[in-house]
Amino acid sequence: MADLIGAFAINYSGRQNEWLLWLILAVFFLVVELATVNLVSIWFFIGTVAALVVTLCGGGFALQISVMLIVSLISLWVFWRCRDRMKVSPRRVEFTNADRIIGEIALVTHDIDPIRKIGQISVLGQTWSAVSADEHPIAKSTKVKVVGLKGVKAVVETQKNLL
Repeated sequence: MADLIGAFAINYSGRQNEWLLWLILAVFFLVVELATVNLVSIWFFIGTVAALVVTLCGGGFALQISVMLIVSLISLWVFWRCRDRMKVSPRRVEFTNADRIIGEIALVTHDIDPIRKIGQISVLGQTWSAVSADEHPIAKSTKVKVVGLKGVKAVVETQKNLL
């Protein structure tokens, strides 16, 4: 490895330490990236590696700087586009089909007590925790209608005409 680096250094005519500058910068940006949770400097790392390659191929310092900036901007743009495609919007609604029980007739399996906030119903073959829509207790074995969901609990109301 030392022979390879020495061979490149001979071609520089006095610019032996430029590759070392890019190597130090690449390591610095890599350490910064590894020390952070978010993508902060990965594109600068990629740009400095590209500039290091240009340096080892004998490119001038202006070309090295240009390559570093252009490659960094391109990689930033690519990362940004990929991030936008994978980003989950906080306003996006995830449907779980839990709302399919709304409007269904259910059977109270444990008394619904609005004071203690306990109670259960059986609807569509599933057991749900339930609360009363009108804050009145509902006895076990009563048929109720599911009118909504409140968190993970079904909101129910009694129906006089239910059998």
